[in-house]
Amino acid sequence: MLKAMKQESLSNENITPDTIGIFIAFLTDKFYPDGDKLTLFDSLAGTANLLVTVANNIKAEAFPVGVESDYDLYRSARALLDMTDYADEIYYQDTFSFSGISARIMVTDFPADNDASEAYFPYRVLLHHHQNLEAGGMVFAIVTEDFFSVTETRNFKNDILEHYHPLGLIRLPRDIFRSCEKSILILKKKTEGETLFDKFLLVDIPSFEDRDEMQKIIMKINHWFDDIESRKGRV
Repeated sequence: MLKAMKQESLSNENITPDTIGIFIAFLTDKFYPDGDKLTLFDSLAGTANLLVTVANNIKAEAFPVGVESDYDLYRSARALLDMTDYADEIYYQDTFSFSGISARIMVTDFPADNDASEAYFPYRVLLHHHQNLEAGGMVFAIVTEDFFSVTETRNFKNDILEHYHPLGLIRLPRDIFRSCEKSILILKKKTEGETLFDKFLLVDIPSFEDRDEMQKIIMKINHWFDDIESRKGRV
């Protein structure tokens, strides 16, 4: 895939690193340990590397679905799903025109964009695809640091909190993305009458290659889930 993108003069920044997809798969298994079939949805599929990496590394049977508006990336995504023997569920269309599925999990890697007119794009995507998540569905969104600091986003943030419970934020190693710093934002679609654990998970990963630090982080995440179980909360 890297060779193909180089030949087509496409940046490899369009490919979410495998380490991040594997880590999201680990989180998915923590939230869904029973191994049921999971529909995974990527609202900005790109080459579909993130989608396929998560699908390949979770315990449950995965049914990946994605949407991509760039034709070259869409072709790459279709080829990748074909090579990995998944059903052809990549759609070539604008993400805001896509609807009609009921996914258990949405994963997406928001691109870094310095265009002020696109500052609210991640919020718009999360709000639009709220309809494509089943009740209680999870979101693992890779967001840039300015997601939290963009000016005049109060209404957007309130809208997000109206539809989702924020559960955690995992800051990714600063050496992975050259153009910006990114984090994994964990959200859960609200359902009527549910009671959620009120302890927000906040983790800072210095490096995926530092075994000792990663072990500490895994232990912290495990303790967070243990607290949920001990209080008989349900996430």
